[in-house]
Amino acid sequence: MTPFFIYILKWALCLAMLYIPFAIFLKKETFATFNRRLLLGIIAASALLPLTAITYPVEVFIERKASAAAEIAATPAESANTAGSTLTNDADNKNSSGSLISESQGNFTPKAKENIPFDWESLFSISNLTVLYIIGAAIAFLLRIIDIARITRKIRRGTLWTDKQRGMTIHCHADDPAPFSWFGHAVISLKDYNECGNEILLHEEGHYRRMHSWDMLLLSIVKSLQWFNPFAYLLAGDMKEIHEFEADRHVLMHHGDARAYQLLLLRKAVGEKAFSIANNFGQSDVRRRITMMARKPSEQRQKGKVLSFAPMAALFLILFAEPEYIYRYISNENPAATVKEAIPAQEKALPELPPIEGAPLPLLSEPARRKSIAGRISQISIKPIEGIEKLSAKYEEHGTKTHCEFICLNGMKSGEKLRAMNIKRCNVKMQFIADKEGKAHSITNKGCNIAIAGNGNSYLVEESRNSAYEIAKEFIIAKEWHPVIKDGELYNTIYDAQFILHFDTAPSTHASK
Repeated sequence: MTPFFIYILKWALCLAMLYIPFAIFLKKETFATFNRRLLLGIIAASALLPLTAITYPVEVFIERKASAAAEIAATPAESANTAGSTLTNDADNKNSSGSLISESQGNFTPKAKENIPFDWESLFSISNLTVLYIIGAAIAFLLRIIDIARITRKIRRGTLWTDKQRGMTIHCHADDPAPFSWFGHAVISLKDYNECGNEILLHEEGHYRRMHSWDMLLLSIVKSLQWFNPFAYLLAGDMKEIHEFEADRHVLMHHGDARAYQLLLLRKAVGEKAFSIANNFGQSDVRRRITMMARKPSEQRQKGKVLSFAPMAALFLILFAEPEYIYRYISNENPAATVKEAIPAQEKALPELPPIEGAPLPLLSEPARRKSIAGRISQISIKPIEGIEKLSAKYEEHGTKTHCEFICLNGMKSGEKLRAMNIKRCNVKMQFIADKEGKAHSITNKGCNIAIAGNGNSYLVEESRNSAYEIAKEFIIAKEWHPVIKDGELYNTIYDAQFILHFDTAPSTHASK
């Protein structure tokens, strides 16, 4: 519900910003039809502009530091220390609470409670304001529905006769109600019908021909949704006044005697209070109506003032523009040395493995074993692929880490396929994103080196690579990862990882048969 509430607030602000130029530059002009369409345009634009989001580019330079992988080993220890301190604090609290209980039981003098200040921030939280807005909107809608029900009842009750005239249904009442119209129905008293029925019905016909009732229904919905916004009520008042100007012009076009009609308006200015949602004959600022009828028509060039809306609309869009982050990756000058420092000590050397039976040479010769694993890790491309770059751009900030881990395949069902192909060891390189909850996604293969036992089948290398990828992917999904922690906050983290899949014992030389 929070996004809807934010949209309502943006709508209210945009409505206010667009209404101000109208009230300053165009409200006093005589072209009523143009102003009416302009107010309808303000309602539509203020409702649609908050849904339009513009972005501006922001470049973010990220240094892919391999040394961040050291946080993997540090994080569990820090977590343990934090947990230990928490347990210690809890124990202290329990001891202190126990002493309070024993003290109160012995002396029967409970300690005075501390004065806790009222949390005003939680009182004005978004959730509480949303609930308050829903209650206000529900009450506003209920009042509008009651008003419409009253109009319908007033039209039907007390009617002496009905007749079809001027395309409307005329309801003539025995009492003396204020004349009004609602869609295709016009209400007039018998006294008014006999004395000045032609002028009043011409006026109500002007409302009906120009479909003013639809405007009032739309404004009722807007005022219900924007019940807290004073500019919505100001706009509705201006629209109602414009309706009267248009209806008065319709009367003058067909009646001709402006003076007699103006005197009629003065006589009807004081009378029974009518409905705010309906179009009423005498319920308006009569002086402004008479002044508008007597004024010289405004020049057409005055319509150019509508250009004043453009800066306000642009200002609104700029206020709520959102940044679009463009990530630029910077590589380390000596990534091999940095990665070497980042690998935990227990993972720097490969474990000793017995030679494969029947093989002309052991899988890893002595010179090859002397080459540090950090040197091979440094060969991992740190240039992000296009998919990861696009996915990382969804986050405002993120960290980077490297990870190296040995996975023993003994007893694993997924490793039996590699053992059957006489695969001794796989060096799998993967890249993925770990979110703030430690879950991995956007997993991408970066390469795989296969070590085959003495008489392994080389044509199975591609198939074994796919199997190794699947094993590493399952391991990544099942494992809980540690995101980057900076200033006490968690960040989505891009991992460059290397997994060494191996067996503790050498596979049989006849496993592939």
